[in-house]
Amino acid sequence: MIKTVELSKETIDDIFDNAVVQYDYLFGLYGAVVPDFEDVKQLLGYPEVSENTVNYIWQRAIEFDKIHHPEVLAGGCWMNSGFTYSKELNDWTARIDTDIIVYKEA
Repeated sequence: MIKTVELSKETIDDIFDNAVVQYDYLFGLYGAVVPDFEDVKQLLGYPEVSENTVNYIWQRAIEFDKIHHPEVLAGGCWMNSGFTYSKELNDWTARIDTDIIVYKEA
């Protein structure tokens, strides 16, 4: 099942503004998009956002890393593990196919 959620610029900014390390923003963004993210064992794919949205996140990740992790490739964490983009999506929305989510056993 495909789920589409709002991922506003304000939400993205809040996640980055409250992050201390890279995984704070990475998990914060996934948590904003993936249903019950705290119960996820594995994702077999990536959420999708518009090209403008992914570029905005990309710039925020680069800025964050330059300040907080100057010893690493700025934006590298997002490049390796971030969302993909779709030209079909409106800006500030995210889409995830819930069939790619593997949840932890209860």
